[in-house]
Amino acid sequence: MVILDMPTGIDPNNPMTHVPPSPGLQGFLGEEDYEALVKCVHCGLCLNQCPTYRANGLEPDSPRGRLYLIRAVAEGTLPLSDEVEDHLNQCLVCRACETACPSNVQFGQVMEAARHSILKERATPLRRALTWLAVLCMVGWAFYAVLGRESAIRPNVTVILRSPEWVLCAVPESETRLLASLGTTRSGLAQPGQTQLACFNSQPESAAFPRYNPLMMSVDALLPGLETGQRDYWSPDTRTALGSAGKWFLYFQTLAGWALSLLAVAGFSGIVKSR
Repeated sequence: MVILDMPTGIDPNNPMTHVPPSPGLQGFLGEEDYEALVKCVHCGLCLNQCPTYRANGLEPDSPRGRLYLIRAVAEGTLPLSDEVEDHLNQCLVCRACETACPSNVQFGQVMEAARHSILKERATPLRRALTWLAVLCMVGWAFYAVLGRESAIRPNVTVILRSPEWVLCAVPESETRLLASLGTTRSGLAQPGQTQLACFNSQPESAAFPRYNPLMMSVDALLPGLETGQRDYWSPDTRTALGSAGKWFLYFQTLAGWALSLLAVAGFSGIVKSR
């Protein structure tokens, strides 16, 4: 149970002590919510109106106790621990305490503001994780597009990799290539300045094979669970230095994607907080 200390600035012998409004040292409450909070004179008339206090008799589970906790967190004298969150989350926000309060403390307003701040605490790691996922996705999109332009990408399916269309697209139209599997020599298919990938995509036979998409390749690397299929059909060509770099970048993206996804889940569930 949280041990409650009297917040700084309150004289227990003078219930009408006034503390100047403050936005809260930790940004936990806005000025209006803080002003509503400090109206409490700690008379205890709210205790018997609170269903959670009547159930367990714990001061931190009473309206007065919860106001202590919220004020201590807002002023930076108490960290927003899991125990503090538990006491605040057990509140039903029924506002029965407001009917008995002689100071007209808007307890519901303060509690809603506190819970909103708790949600922001949880959401901060989530936002950071999603931001990094988006950044890595954009970087990957640009990098995989370069791999496609520089002929550093190739099919990940053996049948396509050995098909005449793919092989001959690496050969200019002015040259010929012996196709050992067919026992014949054929002219190349690549037009001047055309990459092997662009040439292959222009062949009618490629229509049945999934097109290479740099953006979906990046998404697939970061979030394999989405199963876009790009990694099943395309892979960086490790015969080139750029392709080897692309392969290592793909591995890095996959590891980073798993780590950031776990961080996002942990942040949303409250396991990881922003501070």
